[in-house]
Amino acid sequence: IGINTPENQPWRNKVDYYGKEASKYSKDLLTHKKVFLERDIVPKDRYNRTLAYVYLEKGDFVNEKLVEEGYAFAKYYHPNGRYRARLEEAEKRARAAKKGLWRRSAS
Repeated sequence: IGINTPENQPWRNKVDYYGKEASKYSKDLLTHKKVFLERDIVPKDRYNRTLAYVYLEKGDFVNEKLVEEGYAFAKYYHPNGRYRARLEEAEKRARAAKKGLWRRSAS
């Protein structure tokens, strides 16, 4: 919840800018890790996918980490907005530091 990552779907000929890097970072961060999910108001999207904030076992907030490191955009999906301001601030920090997605442009 609260983020949008670039797509990396080569089997559909859909690879967004920074999609490969975001996919690799996410896999490295989460593979073989125990995670905890925190739900917000709406638990599933229209495709029946679980919507949640993700935390690593030691408490790292994965959604925020992806945004802050420049591997995802902050994106508000009404009505799930518990951490909207926090994620938007993480994106501002990533943009200012020109991390990840923001390396080629400051916009």
